[in-house]
Amino acid sequence: MRRKYDGTIYRGTTTINVFVLADALQDAEITTCYATYYQHEKKVLEKSLADMTIEPVAVTMTDGTAANKRAVLVTLTQEDTLLFDSRNQATGLDDARVQLRLKTANGEASATRYVYLHVHEILKDGEI
Repeated sequence: MRRKYDGTIYRGTTTINVFVLADALQDAEITTCYATYYQHEKKVLEKSLADMTIEPVAVTMTDGTAANKRAVLVTLTQEDTLLFDSRNQATGLDDARVQLRLKTANGEASATRYVYLHVHEILKDGEI
């Protein structure tokens, strides 16, 4: 099991994953984008640009100052988050990872690093 996660997914909830665009992509026109979620070495979920929004978000820079940066926001539904296992019986692992890949109008393709997510169980399973 990982000791450090970038975020958490609670099964059966709605959540938004935020990917702040690199400085080189802040003004780029994004024509294609995919968020691919993996768990237990298999693809669990994939969202496309139609399932996302691109908008400014407030971020804290490394020097402590605040700035508005463009980001890709991926919304997961209750149905989406229920696709994840909170604990794999074989390995005991519950982490998932997501990677964003995109293409700009200029034909440039880019990918993020893996973002590791802790999948957290809920007491009342299913959608509400």
